[in-house]
Amino acid sequence: PHYHTITHVQQVTVPVPVPVPAPPSRVVSRVVNVPIRDPPEIIKVPVRGPPHVVHKYIHQKQYVPVPEASPPKYHQVPVPVPVKEPGRVIKVPVPLPPKTVVKNKVIYRTRHVKVKHVYDCHAGFKNWKYGWS
Repeated sequence: PHYHTITHVQQVTVPVPVPVPAPPSRVVSRVVNVPIRDPPEIIKVPVRGPPHVVHKYIHQKQYVPVPEASPPKYHQVPVPVPVKEPGRVIKVPVPLPPKTVVKNKVIYRTRHVKVKHVYDCHAGFKNWKYGWS
């Protein structure tokens, strides 16, 4: 955004249009033989008068900075706050001391027995088939 400021005024000449009148109309009622050697009629044209002066305003642009928001200003104003008076004191019973709870875990004793797989060396293909399938 910018403002326009008029710095000075300059005078500019503007041409004034002059109307050129048409020649007067003539009514021809008879034929006139006009010799060629006669001088032609002179048509008077009005002369242009003095120039017309118009004021031209010269502008100068002044750029306006974009407004920026300023940081907020905090004001400390004392405000009366109503204070409630403490009421009566209520006695709270003292909690009991913590008790230790003992839970016994039962552990079962197990025996591992080694199982022997029976393998027949003389069975051949049948033994291999049942062992892998």
